[in-house]
Amino acid sequence: MPQYLWSTAIVPGRTIRLARFPSQRGASVSGYVRTPEGAAVNDCPVELLTMEGKRIEAGAPGRRGARPGHSDAVRFPLQARTDVRGFFQIVGPEPSEYQVVARQRERLATGAAIVRPGEEARLRDYLVLEEPYSLEVSVDPPTAPGGGLWTLRPIRLAPFPAPLRSA
Repeated sequence: MPQYLWSTAIVPGRTIRLARFPSQRGASVSGYVRTPEGAAVNDCPVELLTMEGKRIEAGAPGRRGARPGHSDAVRFPLQARTDVRGFFQIVGPEPSEYQVVARQRERLATGAAIVRPGEEARLRDYLVLEEPYSLEVSVDPPTAPGGGLWTLRPIRLAPFPAPLRSA
């Protein structure tokens, strides 16, 4: 699995002493988070969720549980934070399809990743943080089929919007 050491300067003819870093076999998901203007977003949390938008907890069916003190322990939930370049790498997901979600204040960015055994899944495009959208609703006819008023109840399944239902 790739390890990214961004702050290491390589100088020809010199030995480089790297700090100790954990290296573990397995898959990872990596990418970049940007603003709509293209600027890198620093210190932004990024998380892998199921395709249904649910958080992946330790011990979930089909997921490897973290073993404290073991070299290949996986952190749950599967998260990372971006660096000054807007780069993130989430280590240890099981092979599957995931939603990749970045959040900062009210802004949200989503993407998808397919993780294969022992491979790095690199996002092709940046995750671009967007402001929330407004929702305008117009109902025609103004009364429901039974003659009563329509009821509109927006439902949000974090972090993805759910379809609206009428009652």
